[in-house]
Amino acid sequence: MAFEGFTTGLASFINTYATPIALQNIGWKTYTISLIFHAVQWLAMQLTVTKMKGRSLEELEETFTDPRSS
Repeated sequence: MAFEGFTTGLASFINTYATPIALQNIGWKTYTISLIFHAVQWLAMQLTVTKMKGRSLEELEETFTDPRSS
């Protein structure tokens, strides 16, 4: 929870203070950088969350409690 709080605070700080400066200095390229970050986050979600799609709660419990799975 501490890591989540830290990353949320850091992202909020960057969005609040750095984005206006970036828009003044590099203009529309700021949106390109943001789009790249969103694509990376989307890819990370696809690689992790879709493994659980369509499974029942019992199957998910087996997945997370099985000592052989990594």
